[in-house]
Amino acid sequence: MKNLAPGLSRIVALSFGPNYRELGDVLNSFAADHGDARRGARPNHATPSVQRAELNEKVLAEQELRKALELYPLNTDSRNRLGALLFKLGRTQEAEEQYLASLHSMPNGDGYDGLGDLYFEQGRRDLAEQNYRGAISENIYDHHAHFRLGLIDMDSGATPKPPVSTKPPWRPTPIAKKPKPP
Repeated sequence: MKNLAPGLSRIVALSFGPNYRELGDVLNSFAADHGDARRGARPNHATPSVQRAELNEKVLAEQELRKALELYPLNTDSRNRLGALLFKLGRTQEAEEQYLASLHSMPNGDGYDGLGDLYFEQGRRDLAEQNYRGAISENIYDHHAHFRLGLIDMDSGATPKPPVSTKPPWRPTPIAKKPKPP
């Protein structure tokens, strides 16, 4: 059995620091060194595309995201990232289609947020508000949607409306009744 202590201590040290890419590299090399067969069982094609988009390789990022969607069309993460990339490139019609496809496959907060941002930038505040409220219904703590709803309310001069959530933000634990003494 290999000595795990040096690798684990490096992982722990990096997990408290701001350099997450280095942490990812260390985790991958640690898994490879110690024979973690589960790594790579389900490839994550969205992660390299995000790194490429950060390096201004937007064409390659788009190709990788489209490849990921060919492999797994219901991947909401890849659809939302592709929608965000297309929106940044100014291709709003295609971005809207990606966000709508993401929401069609499974309602998710990132899809609602992205579609809300798209409508907000186009000046379609009523549709943006609907989508931000959808994001809050998926995640009551979605700070981005709350902030954008506040901006919409400030622009319209209306008093802010409380978000309507269909899900409780937490599940209360039942309190056990104490047995009565005899």
